[in-house]
Amino acid sequence: MCLKKFAIQFGKRVSLAAPLKKYLNLTKEVLLKPESFMGKQRYCLLLQIVLTYFTQASDPPGASEALRLLWSTYPDSYITLEEITSAFGEALDPELINHIYEFYSQSVGEVADVVQPRSLKHFCRLKIRKILWLNQNWLPEGIARTGLPNQLQAFLNLEKVAKYRVAIVRGKSALL
Repeated sequence: MCLKKFAIQFGKRVSLAAPLKKYLNLTKEVLLKPESFMGKQRYCLLLQIVLTYFTQASDPPGASEALRLLWSTYPDSYITLEEITSAFGEALDPELINHIYEFYSQSVGEVADVVQPRSLKHFCRLKIRKILWLNQNWLPEGIARTGLPNQLQAFLNLEKVAKYRVAIVRGKSALL
């Protein structure tokens, strides 16, 4: 289902500039291959990153913020450059893969060299938000009613705290 939605969105909504078309070799076989070595949910998240990258031309800050907000609500570990390369190395130019990863890393404010669990702080945020929602304390009003300090309320409300720059040098990525 994820692949079908991606293909529909990618085909109908994305108008790629001529220079980008030379990078793409996204056949059905290429798009289905990563599902054999990564979970379906992880693969859908990876496709979401790629789709967001290609649709950012109309509103780059908006696309970046949307990706940041999405990843602030997922418990999944951050995507690594190696995962994107493994999934799309046959279909996308290495330079384009680096650009996609740089866009993703800058959007979420993290560079992951290895797949590892997210922080306990992040899991607590997700749990608190879920408990508030289950008790019909709708967000953000439910968070305001907790009486927590403003800094914690901002964290629970997914407010942006810092902006990072990411550089990819010789296949390795780092926050600047």
